[in-house]
Amino acid sequence: MIIEVFGKDYELMMTVGASEEIAKLCPDGKLENIYRVFDGKSDAEALDFSVKFICILSNAADENAEFAGKEVDHPKLTEKMLKAMPADQFALMQGIAMGAIKESSETSVEVEPSKKKDVTGKA
Repeated sequence: MIIEVFGKDYELMMTVGASEEIAKLCPDGKLENIYRVFDGKSDAEALDFSVKFICILSNAADENAEFAGKEVDHPKLTEKMLKAMPADQFALMQGIAMGAIKESSETSVEVEPSKKKDVTGKA
């Protein structure tokens, strides 16, 4: 997932490290509670979470790219940068960021059937 901030493209990626950081921000420290993160929160608390959340996903993508040997050609995304954005543009980013979480949870792995031998030694 890609977002644009002040003319630069930033990828958002849910990595193991991002999952750990985001889980710490969720109720009971559980990532599964991310959809409850705004329950009973003030607007200020909800915005604070969203800003941190987007920065975590962006910085995780940058770190992943660097380890993969790719060049990152933009400055690190900061909370200050996001807070300087127009509110309507930031609201769109929130939806994109939540889509990154959904996309990562829908990842599937194909597994071939096991070729274990039965008790008689036959395959």
